[in-house]
Amino acid sequence: RLQPEEIVLYGRSLGSGPSCYLAAKTAKEGRSVAGVILQSPLLSAFRVAFNFRFTMVWDKFPNIDYAKFIRCPVFIVHGTMDEVVPFWHG
Repeated sequence: RLQPEEIVLYGRSLGSGPSCYLAAKTAKEGRSVAGVILQSPLLSAFRVAFNFRFTMVWDKFPNIDYAKFIRCPVFIVHGTMDEVVPFWHG
């Protein structure tokens, strides 16, 4: 059975939500994952469509709020010509 410290999470676009959530959750439990790779991540689901400066209560992927709890190396890859998720989300 793998321990959290042996796992590197990978999330692309919407998949960045569950990856950030798991990285933050394990860190809060005192057992951080080994690392996180995010490709074209979102700040939050609603912030892709609307330029909010805050997180909506029903936002399913508030990655920006999870980020402060992540305690492992994070590698972010995001193209400048992405037409779905703005580059500045990365």
